[in-house]
Amino acid sequence: MPLMRHVTRRLMQQQRQYTQVIEPVNLAFRLHTTKQQPDDDPDVSPPFVIMHGVLGVKDNWRSISQQLAYQTGRRVFSVDARNHGDSPYTDLHSTKAMVVDMVEFMKTHRLAKICALGHSMGGRCMMMLALKHPELVERAIIVDISPFGVPTHFHLINAIFDALLKVKLPRHLSHSEAREMLMQELHKHNNNDPEGAKIVLRNLRKHKSTGEFYMPANVKAVHNNWIDFSRFRDDLLILPPYTGPILFIAGKKSKFFKKSNMKDIQKWFPNTQLEWLNANHALHHEDPKGFLELVLHFMDKKQPQLNN
Repeated sequence: MPLMRHVTRRLMQQQRQYTQVIEPVNLAFRLHTTKQQPDDDPDVSPPFVIMHGVLGVKDNWRSISQQLAYQTGRRVFSVDARNHGDSPYTDLHSTKAMVVDMVEFMKTHRLAKICALGHSMGGRCMMMLALKHPELVERAIIVDISPFGVPTHFHLINAIFDALLKVKLPRHLSHSEAREMLMQELHKHNNNDPEGAKIVLRNLRKHKSTGEFYMPANVKAVHNNWIDFSRFRDDLLILPPYTGPILFIAGKKSKFFKKSNMKDIQKWFPNTQLEWLNANHALHHEDPKGFLELVLHFMDKKQPQLNN
């Protein structure tokens, strides 16, 4: 009975959280298209909307976006999540807030349905979008992230946050020297995943006028709210399954996705397909050809909607 009371209390907390008003932000985006496609043309296939991972930016997906637009004829919107890139900075950073932003983005651009594609943090956003608003998602592609468990990279990201907030990078350093200095700081945190750190740190930038280094993200806000992403499973408890087609693409060398999660994943996403690439977390960068082949094959498949 104590366990039952705990579950009931947690469900009530989740319901209160979902009724809280979250102010959406206007997401910055880059549109990739090969031809003019009227927003209100019912014959136009739903566009892709792509969201990057934590401390990433929309242009990390530029090459893939261009290829998807060319190969599928669909428009491709690559967005900056709130507190990232050119999108507004706020104190709040959570999966629920990013879903609110996505719904507002679709309203603003008159998108009735989308093919939702998300990597890591963006993948969890797109999963929740599909679960909360299935009528808005034609299908989804989730890149190297599971809805369950806390990946080892969760703790790596915390270490990166600490390094970015604490380490003062001298202005005379080059980009490569600055990244190496941050990597040395991460080694102090027993970082056993240098590849994962390099993925994040590749977005390090330098002001042309001042010479100061910075990440194109509201690092403090994302760091302060980072614990939210370890509670993603709890956020699913009150949501019904998404029965549309969904593709999970995982990296064999990555620690973000475990095959053992599939039994639970299929409870919320019963129309799931899982594919693997011989790559790390940034598998779309390491094996863009393999990644595109999987996505294009998935888009070509005529998959029926499952009944609830």
